[in-house]
Amino acid sequence: MSKKLMFIPALLFVLSCAGGNGVHTAETDTHADHVHTEADHDHDHDHEGEAHNHDGHTHEGDDHVHEGDDHDHDGHTHGPNDTHEEDDDHKGIVFNPVMAEKLGFEMSKAVVKPISEVVRTSGQIVPAQGDESVVSASASGIVSFTARCLADGVAVTKGETLMVITSDDMSSDNYPELYRSARAAYEKAEGDYKRAEELAVDNIVSAKELAAVKADYLQAKARMETLARNITAKGKRVVAPIGGYIASIQVREGEYVASGAPLMTVSRNRRLQLRADVAQRDFAELGGASSARFVTPYDGRTHDISAMGGRLLAGGRSTDGGFFVPVTFEFDNDGSLIPGAYVDVYLTGSEKRDALTVPVSSLVEEQGTYSVFIKIGPDEFEKIYVKPGVSDGMDVEITAGLEEGAEVVSKGAYYVKLAGVSSSVPAHNHSH
Repeated sequence: MSKKLMFIPALLFVLSCAGGNGVHTAETDTHADHVHTEADHDHDHDHEGEAHNHDGHTHEGDDHVHEGDDHDHDGHTHGPNDTHEEDDDHKGIVFNPVMAEKLGFEMSKAVVKPISEVVRTSGQIVPAQGDESVVSASASGIVSFTARCLADGVAVTKGETLMVITSDDMSSDNYPELYRSARAAYEKAEGDYKRAEELAVDNIVSAKELAAVKADYLQAKARMETLARNITAKGKRVVAPIGGYIASIQVREGEYVASGAPLMTVSRNRRLQLRADVAQRDFAELGGASSARFVTPYDGRTHDISAMGGRLLAGGRSTDGGFFVPVTFEFDNDGSLIPGAYVDVYLTGSEKRDALTVPVSSLVEEQGTYSVFIKIGPDEFEKIYVKPGVSDGMDVEITAGLEEGAEVVSKGAYYVKLAGVSSSVPAHNHSH
């Protein structure tokens, strides 16, 4: 009886150990067969690729390697473009070279070169004196545009008919009637003068009387010729006094105008002036101002007056009762400038100093911080934060964050920024 009682706990202990270790007879036999076959037949079985389900238990002595197994995590398959956390330390921004060429990417190196101290302000582009002409009404009447459509910016040639002032139906200031009267007076004066000349030969008319008749004749002739200039059957033609472009039109179709009223302005658009308004606190620095650069807002281009046949006309000595001092430059129009446009102006001084510089277009501003994109691979860029200094409108000084010789994106930096933002967004979200 006592032996039976001792056998039962021992049996229970063996069964519990076998169940806890997950050892199954079939598996044990299978592994034993594998070992026996490998030993007797020297046959190499590669079990690394086998998928065994052992409830997560590791079998000592087995040659099954599960680390290299292909696992399917909830049916998710990893593609070559999947982004993992282990790649977050990679800072490069890859940009398609074909797209970069289409967008007109340009690269420049950070170089040390002289840069001028500048005074930054605002200004306006205006036509140069003598480069534009105001077209005035030479008669009173109703304005009638020609068949051609006239608008600001339309090119015109000297002597071209721009509009007609008609007054044939008007009771007063009737231009055709005035012309007919002037012509009749001229013909009468011409006849009187010819008869006086004949009589003067026989001393019937004195020299004094002949001179008076001649004066009346010349006056009648001048009036008639003036009224005959650019006359039509119904009124007076208005012609362009110079060739150029219509800068502005001050009248509308069908509007009544008096003689001498301004009708439009025609500009040659060859020479322009830049009027910069400098704050009084910066007036002391104007003594060294020798040239200027300005940036046009409609295309973002920087223009150098010294390279456009420009010169400093005057640095004003009067504020006109305001807070600014006017400084005026004159230069040639390269055809891309619009008179009347307001621009950002950089007045450059004569003194220069050496500084590490990059083109102004390289800088990317984000909430008060500035950065550039440097090239770190054939089609790969990296964002570098920098501290800018003075700028002359073309180049900007870099006081910190960049080394000499670094190749930066000088045109297209904004597109690289967008590419960097889009690549930082994860393609999918999953957990292993």
